[in-house]
Parts: sequence; C-alpha cells; structure tokens
Amino acid sequence: VYDSGEFDSRPYFTMELVQGGTLAQKLAGTPLPAREAATLIAALAGAVQAAHAAGIVHRDLKPSNVLLATDGTPKVSDFG
Repeated sequence: VYDSGEFDSRPYFTMELVQGGTLAQKLAGTPLPAREAATLIAALAGAVQAAHAAGIVHRDLKPSNVLLATDGTPKVSDFG
C-alpha cells in the first residue's frame, strides 16, 4: 500500500502495479521446493509485519491474494 485516504468522502488506497500473476497461479496445486517455499514465507511474513506496524491488518491472506512481480518477488494484495 503506497497511500490511503479519502477523496469526496470515499476511502481509497493505492498499490504498485504487479504483473507476474498470483501465487495461486504459480502453485497450481503443486507445492514449491522447501527452500523456495521458506524464502517466500519469510518475505510474506516481513510484508505482513510491515503492514501491521503501519496499523494495517490483512484479514484474508491466501495464495490468490499474493501477487508476484516479474522477478518473483511476492506482494501482498487485496486489502479491501
């Protein structure tokens, strides 16, 4: 989340455009190798901690709400 606020009495937030698909699409029912999965989980845990530190709670974290950058970097999405 880059920014959030209110405009014309309507709440909004902005995010990065991420074009690498979702983690759900990448997994497609197939588990990741252990090291790759651990690296991914560590990155996601850091992202969720950063959100919590900013007072943002994600209540629906799942593979379809994790976007992947073209280099594979995970991005937590769907804060709505």
